[in-house]
Amino acid sequence: MSKVLKQFEEALFKRGLYKKLFQKQTPGKRIAPAQAKDNDTKFQVRLDAGEVQNGIKKVYLQVNSQAKNDSLKRWREKHGTHSNLA
Repeated sequence: MSKVLKQFEEALFKRGLYKKLFQKQTPGKRIAPAQAKDNDTKFQVRLDAGEVQNGIKKVYLQVNSQAKNDSLKRWREKHGTHSNLA
């Protein structure tokens, strides 16, 4: 799982996806990467926007349904795709 998270981190910062964190989003909607089947398969995890409390936006790391990593697949099967990994 750590390899998948490292790849996701690299994509966030090297591709500039982190900039989306500072934009306005609707709670429950995806922040990064863009929703597409090839992105879901490639990155295996996503950032979803949460609610804003006291001026601070909550962000949730969630497992995609197309995750191939064994640890992430077990997590998804046990908790579902809308539970928060972090």
